[in-house]
Amino acid sequence: MVWAFTWFQAIVYVAGSGTTTPPDVKTEKSVVTKPGTISALDKTLVICREKYPSASAYNYGKPADATDVINVYIQQIDGAYYIHHNLQVDQYTGKLLLQRDHSAKNFG
Repeated sequence: MVWAFTWFQAIVYVAGSGTTTPPDVKTEKSVVTKPGTISALDKTLVICREKYPSASAYNYGKPADATDVINVYIQQIDGAYYIHHNLQVDQYTGKLLLQRDHSAKNFG
C-alpha cells in the first residue's frame, strides 16, 4: 500500500520518522585535476582506517563520470548492514568531501 497510495506513504513516513521533512541528501562533485603520485583510492583507504578503525568492511563505489566522487560504504559491525557510515571522496585528489555517520542519520 505504501507504493500504491501517496497519502498512505506520507502517513507511514511521519509515523516512522516523526517529521514530514525528508533527510537532506547531498552529492558532491569532483574537480578534474592531474593525479598525484599516491592514488585517490589509497588516500581513501587511509581516511577510512583513520576515521573508522574498528569497521568490519569498506565498500568503494566507482565514480560514474569524470566529475563524480568515490562513494564509500563503511559497515561498522560484521553482519549488521544497517549500522553503516558513508563517505564521499574526490576521485582525483583523495580529499574527503562529505562524511555521514550512522548516528547522524534520520531513520524515517
